[in-house]
Amino acid sequence: MPTPIIRSLSVSLTFLWLALAPAGPASAQTTILTLQETRESAVSAFDTGAFAQAEALARALLRRDPRDLVAQIVLIEVASARGDHEAAAEMAAFGYGIAETDGARFTLARLAAREHALLDHGTRAQLWLRRAREASPTEGAAREVAEDYAFIRARNPLSISVNGGVAPRSNINNGSSQSTQEVLIFGIPVTLPLSGDAQALSGTAFSLGGELAYCLDDRSDRRTTLSLAAFGETYQLSDEAKALAPTAVGSDFAYVNAELALRQERRIGQDGAVLGYGASVGTTWSGGTAYYDFTRLSLSYGWHGVGGMQHRLDGQTERQIARSGGDPRLISEVGWRGDWRSMTGDQISLAVRLSQSTSTNPNYAYEGVTASLSWTPQTPFAGGHWSMSAEAGAQNYAPSFLSLDPREDRSVSGRLSYRPDTLEFYGFRPEIALTGRVNASNIARFDTNDLGLGLRIVSSF
Repeated sequence: MPTPIIRSLSVSLTFLWLALAPAGPASAQTTILTLQETRESAVSAFDTGAFAQAEALARALLRRDPRDLVAQIVLIEVASARGDHEAAAEMAAFGYGIAETDGARFTLARLAAREHALLDHGTRAQLWLRRAREASPTEGAAREVAEDYAFIRARNPLSISVNGGVAPRSNINNGSSQSTQEVLIFGIPVTLPLSGDAQALSGTAFSLGGELAYCLDDRSDRRTTLSLAAFGETYQLSDEAKALAPTAVGSDFAYVNAELALRQERRIGQDGAVLGYGASVGTTWSGGTAYYDFTRLSLSYGWHGVGGMQHRLDGQTERQIARSGGDPRLISEVGWRGDWRSMTGDQISLAVRLSQSTSTNPNYAYEGVTASLSWTPQTPFAGGHWSMSAEAGAQNYAPSFLSLDPREDRSVSGRLSYRPDTLEFYGFRPEIALTGRVNASNIARFDTNDLGLGLRIVSSF
């Protein structure tokens, strides 16, 4: 089957090794010429389909020098041409292990990836392509690896993603920026001090998450995926936070979310429109204790608009049931998102979202709207690529015992991220992000702000 990764590497790469591979120890010029002639004969024999002769010459070269990479490549190509892709993959892995230069490791990693792709070992092929990317001799070679990786990823039924990071933050517990709050006692407003752990506590956030997804059905008109995802975050309090809340520890505010989801996407019509729908179940833990279980139904519709703009409408409804009992909470959302590229190649996104939460707890009953804008310039700046986003929102809550007036929250948030182009390790790059959020509320307990500077590792392709 013709694929980008299954390119004919035998002639071009092997002749490259004729020039670059070390000849090994030799005592005279005639020995070097004989060695070169042997290598040329092995390549020529393979090129003409004389696999037995090519294999015999390659094995003779290996008896002389087990680290002869030209001979290794010839044997790999012979095994592949005969359909013995398992053996070819094993030999490529062995050659990679003994290679002494980046050029050798690049070539052998690409060969190993090719053989695993032919065996439909998509995940292993992707791992070998990341090794090839790390050893890429030129930017063009690195781009080819990224293209092959995208091709294999799109056809691999199994996908694995991992994310995590470390971020100093000014408010790890979503605490109030105020030290007092006003509550109603027998209908009379009374100002009371906020406890230390109800105020904003600074510290460091440590996060780790991942998703394991498997494509159950992949056809030209539909794709069905089953996925398991989890994400968790825990904290270490700063000295100032420990002084403010002496009995609190970072794990008190830690949370974990786990979710099992089934989703299907169908192509509608001839214009590339996609209809998606899915269901998921999961549990959220807070402070090490199961907090609530949830079920979610989702529906989306995406299409291409004028000027290359991509539109997406989506809606979801989530039912949360607290482990401690009480009435369930129902959250419904609907939103629109538009994505397009500018004339200079910048990626721009605009989104609007409406939400409604119903609950007997007034702190969880609200109606809200948010609008967001993001911009990712195509042109690098200061040796890397930047991304910027901003969001503004409003939420109106049901009346509660905290105030005579219904609670009203107005929030703004922003994120600025930077990925240096010069730092890469096996296709991964660091991302530094500055985040900030301010929530202004007419109830002091919910008047919050949070500023963080985070570091995480992301894939570069």
